[in-house]
Amino acid sequence: MKASQKIRSSILFLLLILLLVVSGCNKEQAAQTSVQNENLNYKFASNEYVEIIEKLMEYWADQDFDAYGTLLAEDVISFAPYNPHEAGNETWGREREMNIYKNWTKNNEVENIEFSDISIVAIETEGNKPFYKESGINVMAFATMKMTIYGKPINHGISWIFHFNNEKLIDKIYLFFDAQQQFNAMN
Repeated sequence: MKASQKIRSSILFLLLILLLVVSGCNKEQAAQTSVQNENLNYKFASNEYVEIIEKLMEYWADQDFDAYGTLLAEDVISFAPYNPHEAGNETWGREREMNIYKNWTKNNEVENIEFSDISIVAIETEGNKPFYKESGINVMAFATMKMTIYGKPINHGISWIFHFNNEKLIDKIYLFFDAQQQFNAMN
């Protein structure tokens, strides 16, 4: 499949999700909805995965990164372009992932983490691994994140893509956010 066809398939899928969210589709309808083309199959995954991500956001808001670690596979890989902390763009392993956020919140005097405008979609994919080369359970989460860094309030969008292993633990994290506000607050 050509890159343009993959992009077109991904865009069509995301538009379908947006349409379902806007139209107020209930969980039963969503669970029966799937998108298929010659190489990709999508369907909504169990709401259990949405609940796991809601719990993850609760742990982040509480700055309870030990509890956050209980949702992660031992060999979790986290990718975060433009990450302002010392780890850079990529981390490997549960302990390192937990410690990065423990240290980051402590060293930057992070307070009052809150999430609002939350949208979470859990999908199951088969075929040519459309989301960052991972078939299986992928959860997309979008939110507004409000927090205080060094006494300065910031408010920015945050987006995640999580991939789950067979034990229902997160084994891949792709984190995207507007780092500029964090850089400004830290300087």
